[in-house]
Amino acid sequence: MPIFVDPEVDSGVDQKDNLSYPYTDTKPPTAEPGVPTQPKRWLRGQFVSSVRENLRYFYLIVAVMTLLLILFAPRTFVIINSGEVGVQYRLLMGGTRTEYVYPEGLRVILPWNEMFIYSIRVQEAKDEVSVLTKEGLVVKLKISVRFHPDESLVGLLHKEIGPNYKDRLVLPEVESALRENVAQTNLEDFYESESGFMQRIINQSSERVSAKYVTLDSVILREVELPPRVQSAVEEKMTQQQQLRAYEFRIKRELQEADRRKIEATSLAEYNGILGRSLNNPALLKYKGLEVTRELANSPNTKTVIVGTSGASLPILFGSEK
Repeated sequence: MPIFVDPEVDSGVDQKDNLSYPYTDTKPPTAEPGVPTQPKRWLRGQFVSSVRENLRYFYLIVAVMTLLLILFAPRTFVIINSGEVGVQYRLLMGGTRTEYVYPEGLRVILPWNEMFIYSIRVQEAKDEVSVLTKEGLVVKLKISVRFHPDESLVGLLHKEIGPNYKDRLVLPEVESALRENVAQTNLEDFYESESGFMQRIINQSSERVSAKYVTLDSVILREVELPPRVQSAVEEKMTQQQQLRAYEFRIKRELQEADRRKIEATSLAEYNGILGRSLNNPALLKYKGLEVTRELANSPNTKTVIVGTSGASLPILFGSEK
């Protein structure tokens, strides 16, 4: 079995003093006659030498990659929160992706693409609209509109209208429906049929908005502002109506009180008639006189009882205290 001997060790030369020999040669060392070569050790030395020479380039590449990762991380890693969906715009692959909507969670996209986030929860927008009534009066309406986008059609909504669909679609359609309906309604009818008026607004606006991938939930009338003179006239009219209702209530109460007194007087008249006929009965009077005599006779203060001489006379009592 052959034995491989390192010529440097065999010659007594310290390896630490001659480290550059195996790393600086561009070719494998030539072995002396009878001594085999070591190609593995030579290759390892070449690799270490190359790494040492290119180490600064390696650090530069790592720094550049780290910087790029920091810069493009917000565009590459996208978080879609609860109640939201995402629509991706692909710069090199056809633009807006309308057939697929990204659900909630962490999404990874290419840095040159862009993810647009849409809330699919019910949203509320407040608005003030000045409209003309049928009489030509300017009325200021303060409304609240509740709406939400159709989740499956958010891609088309983004492509055709955009993220500001509230100002470009929802509110303009509601305002248009308000103006059309108020212009055909008298101010008095508007107050009397407010619920039906608002329902017409909702129906008309919903048909227009739903055609553009948004669902209109409700339209709430928060406040109505009239011109000062009209406001004073309306308040005066309402005051007079309240006073009229108060007078009608008083008249009704007095009529009921008169009916009550009439019924009471009739009852008293009937009672007095019955009582009068009873008092004109001599037998009843004699009976009552006997009852009084008996009670006096049984009284401890009575001493003498004298009965009348005639049958029609009442008893006469004389006595003194004991």
